[in-house]
Amino acid sequence: VCCGHSVGEYNALAAVSGIIDLEDVVALVYHRGLSMHRLVPRDSSGASDYRLGAARPSEAGLDEAGFLDLVAQIAADGAFIQVVNFNLRGRQYAVAGTTAALDRLAAELEERRRLRNGKGVFVLVPGIDVPFHSDVLRDGVDDFRSKLDAILPPRIDPALLVGRYVPNLVPRLFTLDRGFVEEIVATVPSTALRDVLRDWSDWAQREPDLARVILLELLAWQFASPVRWIETQELLFDSGSGLGIDEFVEVGLGSQPTLTGLAKQTLQQRPA
Repeated sequence: VCCGHSVGEYNALAAVSGIIDLEDVVALVYHRGLSMHRLVPRDSSGASDYRLGAARPSEAGLDEAGFLDLVAQIAADGAFIQVVNFNLRGRQYAVAGTTAALDRLAAELEERRRLRNGKGVFVLVPGIDVPFHSDVLRDGVDDFRSKLDAILPPRIDPALLVGRYVPNLVPRLFTLDRGFVEEIVATVPSTALRDVLRDWSDWAQREPDLARVILLELLAWQFASPVRWIETQELLFDSGSGLGIDEFVEVGLGSQPTLTGLAKQTLQQRPA
């Protein structure tokens, strides 16, 4: 079973399924980054009003629902702000937004943290001025899809994906079932998959074509949609999921692998 966090999804597909090779991963990541950069308005000096922050709401006495309510309150006042990475339930989230919106979030969290003498609760991610995985980037989905369409193989063996791949967009095992397509359409406004549902009897008989269009839409919408890693880990580590996973291997850089750290903390939170 393969899965990847954000841009790591391409690496996972390349390493486990072989659908994408190394050169294609490099090309896709380049086009992905370029698309995101171009979608953000900038001033004459090239600066953007968007930032990315990391929040630890548990240090402010908030659970996930309370934290999402706080973000929604700030958004309701007209400022753009969105939780874009769900990494560790109650304890780690990435939030994209305008500078003013994130400043307000930081102040609200800090006040709550101070009252309960918690630890660090919010930090801006240095060097990031693009609202990764947010609705702001949805205007770039069509352009990025065209790059994906040119790079993905014309036909894809469903056996490489079905039951083996967990996408960021909809964190469940890839399948060719109608319900999976419906769940994707309920998550993002994919015209292509709406067309598939309208002609389901035809598409269901062309499994390689169906696998390709589903994969294309999952990856096209991924960079403009939140990373649902909490749900991904719950799927991987839930003994009732039937996956039978007993080893978690992270391929990445650094002496302290990020996803392995999240996995350890997730398992520590679970009842014995």
